[in-house]
Amino acid sequence: MKKHIILTLISAILLLAQSCSFPEVKAPKFERETQAVVDDLKALHNFEDAGVNWKTTISTEQGTTNILSVTLLNGENLNEDDDKLKELGKEALKIVVNSIENENDYDTFHVVFMQQKSFGIVNKSFSKQFVFDLGSLK
Repeated sequence: MKKHIILTLISAILLLAQSCSFPEVKAPKFERETQAVVDDLKALHNFEDAGVNWKTTISTEQGTTNILSVTLLNGENLNEDDDKLKELGKEALKIVVNSIENENDYDTFHVVFMQQKSFGIVNKSFSKQFVFDLGSLK
């Protein structure tokens, strides 16, 4: 009798797991070498490094949101003016959007500027993020 209850419980859990669907993670489909895109991003303002990331977030009220994010690390002599940083971020995202074939898969596009410095054992970091939609990048 115990085995029957355990088997029924396991079956119910498996059926429940199958009925739950996870959203598909939408990775960018690059039309050219990824390293060439990263090199173009780094060259924008002599950045130490750059990266393209993607993620899917789930909100019970608003559905699924697909985000493409560009991170730019340690730009040389970056201007702290938000408007100028935002324009530089827009340029970076345009490079990526023009390098992928599935830009319509994303709901929002984020650019994150990160500045990190180390002084011995002390690390100092700063980040600034801007969010765009596809229409503003075309």
